[in-house]
Amino acid sequence: MAAGSAPRSDLSGWRKAPFTGGGLTYDCYEKGAGPGVVLIPELPGITPEVLGLAEHLVAEGFTVVVPSPFGTPGARQRWRTA
Repeated sequence: MAAGSAPRSDLSGWRKAPFTGGGLTYDCYEKGAGPGVVLIPELPGITPEVLGLAEHLVAEGFTVVVPSPFGTPGARQRWRTA
């Protein structure tokens, strides 16, 4: 990893399960063992960089759950410029 760049990862080894609340259902991804952390991604969703942070938390001994309310989980965001 280059200095100043975010760690990246993919969905390998993550357990996918639905969560329903308020009449809406979203997929959630879970990994790890230990105290729980809910990592809520901002737009554009669960990117490789979000998963890199999640993997870091798992490596530190946490169970991490990442909900996916939008976007394509694990996809790299491609920004368009006007």
